[in-house]
Amino acid sequence: AQRLAQVRHMPRPLAERYSQQMLDAIERGRSAPPLPTSARAPEPSLTEKFAADAAFSLLQTMAVGRGIDPSLLASRRDIESFARLAATGRSLDAHPLMRGWRREAAGELMQKLIAGGRQACLEWLQGRPRLTEMETRYDPPDA
Repeated sequence: AQRLAQVRHMPRPLAERYSQQMLDAIERGRSAPPLPTSARAPEPSLTEKFAADAAFSLLQTMAVGRGIDPSLLASRRDIESFARLAATGRSLDAHPLMRGWRREAAGELMQKLIAGGRQACLEWLQGRPRLTEMETRYDPPDA
């Protein structure tokens, strides 16, 4: 308890008043079984990282163009999972970006663009970026 009162940034009155409860809590933690850990997802490849970065940039551009704070649409982690799911061809319907107003604001266009077969044109109008969906898609020339 005396050593606890000497811990840097520990207010002395707090340590004096609650030292026994803190020490009891530490002991309970030490004697408890370890928390289960889940296996870490494999590290994404460079291509997957690039795809997630591009998808995140796309979402930010769409949001700003519509006057929406990008953080209201989706987090970077949301976009990473969206891009990963889209790449596997699995259904995106349960993804947060494909529910409610987010689906209309960004999800449907992102799904089309990531799945392929669509392209978008970035233009500046009245000081804001805007994406316009296009029916045709770019077919690279044969190498």
